[in-house]
Amino acid sequence: MPKNILLITPPFSQLNTTYPATPYLKGFLKLHGYRVFQADL
Repeated sequence: MPKNILLITPPFSQLNTTYPATPYLKGFLKLHGYRVFQADL
């Protein structure tokens, strides 16, 4: 049974740029068999 993980990206002061760390981490974890969900605040 795979573990569920929720990655939450908090709001940043610079709104015109994206923060790529959570999508990269989500892809890595999915590759290793985890169920990963991502949410932005």
